[in-house]
Amino acid sequence: MQEAVEKQMAARGFMVTSPANINLVVQLNKLSTQVSEGSLRHNITVNSSVAVNATAPNGSTKSRTFTRNYNTQGALGATNEKITEAINLALSDLIADMAKDQELTDFIRQNSRY
Repeated sequence: MQEAVEKQMAARGFMVTSPANINLVVQLNKLSTQVSEGSLRHNITVNSSVAVNATAPNGSTKSRTFTRNYNTQGALGATNEKITEAINLALSDLIADMAKDQELTDFIRQNSRY
């Protein structure tokens, strides 16, 4: 997940380094998957939640929470590959939401000039 977040931030024009002007902590709060199967169909539901806390050198902070629910249905049984794909899609959408968040972007840009 760290690599995916770093790639998204770099794609948005931010440099990911250590030490940095903004300390960004990404915490996975929830990742759960429910799978139900019938005789002819399956249902996969993924629920995920991530908290992002940004801290500037001057002590100001910005916290944001992102949630993503993903559901897919298909014929016959739910294979491990289908479950993995559902989880990866949910997390990819969640990371994209984080990278596109304008409040977080504005906070980083305003406070990384120190």
